[in-house]
Amino acid sequence: MFGFSLNGVNYYYIRNNQNDIIGILDSNGNQVVSYVYDSWGKLVSTSGSLAETVGVQNPFRYHGYYYDVETGFYYLQSRYYDPVTGRFINSDSLIGSTGELNTHNMFAYCGNEPINRLDPYGFAWYYPFNRYSDTGLEMGPVYIKTSDLISSPSKVVVIFEKILFDHSSVSIFDTFVLVQ
Repeated sequence: MFGFSLNGVNYYYIRNNQNDIIGILDSNGNQVVSYVYDSWGKLVSTSGSLAETVGVQNPFRYHGYYYDVETGFYYLQSRYYDPVTGRFINSDSLIGSTGELNTHNMFAYCGNEPINRLDPYGFAWYYPFNRYSDTGLEMGPVYIKTSDLISSPSKVVVIFEKILFDHSSVSIFDTFVLVQ
């Protein structure tokens, strides 16, 4: 669990197995904010003694994604996701694979299976727990446009490094400071 500092007060996140921020604790261990989401990440309710202040200013929500209060979209490091429609608002830079019809929908979120899959960077979904072994990771099909390989090979390397080796989200924000 990690947290943040707001106006000199430390707060800590409560997460579920999907990495959703489902609550916030104050420095005394009291839960001061609770979040409830639907399956696609739409915020159903925010409650608690600090729901209107800390609950609104907290930038991390569903699956630990950065939540833009003004638009209602989540930022996944590469593009924005709309939890109302269950789709990204712009197309993916990675293309689908033969035989995997759903991977050709460049706006689909988590292959239309948000309960079991995560897509922390907006490039490729994965199962956080491998259904077939105990390795803990099963990637969805990932293919890269040839033009990306030629025009920006370093971008492709960064994408795979993020997907395969770094499943944590680190963002820069105005009034929050991460605390360990």
